[in-house]
Amino acid sequence: MRRSATGGSGVTVLTAALACLVVASTPLSAAAPLAPAAMSGRDVVRAAPWPLTAVQTAFYDMGLLPDGYPGRYVDGRLRAHPLYGVYLVRGFTTQPRRTGDPRSRAALRVVAHAAVDRMRPAGSGLAFWYDARSVTLPGMSSHGYSALTQAYYAEALAEAGRLLRDPELVAAADACFRSLLVPVSRGGVLSPGDVGPVLEEEPVPVPSAILNGWLSATVAVRGYARITGSARAAALASASAAEIARRLARYDLPWVLGSAYSARTTVALRFAVPVGTRVGAVRLEIDGRLVPLRPGGPSGRSDTVRVLQCGRTVRGVVVTTCRKLVLDVPATIAGRSTTTRLLLTLRDPQGRAVAGTVERAAYRFVHMQGRSISGWRARTALDSVTRAGTVRLTFTSAEVRRALVPTGFKLIDRRLVNTYHNIHVGRLNEMSAAYLSLRPTLSEWAQRWSAYTCG
Repeated sequence: MRRSATGGSGVTVLTAALACLVVASTPLSAAAPLAPAAMSGRDVVRAAPWPLTAVQTAFYDMGLLPDGYPGRYVDGRLRAHPLYGVYLVRGFTTQPRRTGDPRSRAALRVVAHAAVDRMRPAGSGLAFWYDARSVTLPGMSSHGYSALTQAYYAEALAEAGRLLRDPELVAAADACFRSLLVPVSRGGVLSPGDVGPVLEEEPVPVPSAILNGWLSATVAVRGYARITGSARAAALASASAAEIARRLARYDLPWVLGSAYSARTTVALRFAVPVGTRVGAVRLEIDGRLVPLRPGGPSGRSDTVRVLQCGRTVRGVVVTTCRKLVLDVPATIAGRSTTTRLLLTLRDPQGRAVAGTVERAAYRFVHMQGRSISGWRARTALDSVTRAGTVRLTFTSAEVRRALVPTGFKLIDRRLVNTYHNIHVGRLNEMSAAYLSLRPTLSEWAQRWSAYTCG
């Protein structure tokens, strides 16, 4: 595919995250007559009526790179944000239809092609990777791509290509869709389910199945299928919706009147063992496969084990420094099975098994304050859960759900908004209208979660 330095793409308006805000749109700069041959991509975009509100632009901390692609300011430096191109493509797609302004059409072409120029191969398709050349996602390694971003681009570029009659953008949209078909096991974003796949917003070693990303990606894939007539995309969206319907109960947190952001969390374990005990070979068994965990790994990563009390990490091994060692370990119900198992070894300095007990944290959550340990429960003798020298601790669905963190509130234009919970409800309503066979389940959960909100 030939890559053009000037191009466009788009779909609908902004994000559901800001759907409740009604603020007059403010141009980034005063509109000026176009002189395409002499203008940079950034100049072309600035010349068009700015499609986002001032509040939205400030919320995203958005600026324009020289080729016209939008970025986010990180530590004072403007870095390309893979998802931000979608926001401008959508906005600039809507404007020409509403106003007929040729400047918006020119800006659309610039932003869309600038986005495609930044994409690189993913399977047989193209993806806008989160890596050192862009902002990164907090839970991912330094290199990966997102089903949410890719599905949004598939829909947005298909719509922009149709509007601009640009075959390169149409082909790029198809390539973005094909990136969604690459399994997580091969560096992609598609995880297996029982009746359909999970579209992973953040494909990581310990799966998360972030709900707003999965819902929104499914809706966008259906939008892409509607624009292009792709039967393969329609089938993917339908199967994904069916798997979502099967799993919604996992995200239900009625004790905090909320829904979980992700199906992954951490669980604190307190070990009463002798000083000097070494904890090693820490793994999490998910759907029959073992995921190695990293004591003392990077903060925020899905496979990191944190030492909260009475221990220090030496070359990937935790050494206890007092008798009440507390470890914070990953746990998930994002797999096909809702039961996972933690495996680890506990040895004294001479390599012998140690005696002791293990307890599990009980949690309390308060909105705007976060999660805290409220006590300890289920004290268990280590010898009763040790097989062949390995400690095996099973996490049930109910236990992990109690540790999940609900969607949080964001301060937007001096208002507290539970952004992602509202997205959950809105996307379920959209899917309920689209899939008649799933409507009873999807509608029931939309109504239930809507009732958790006030106002």
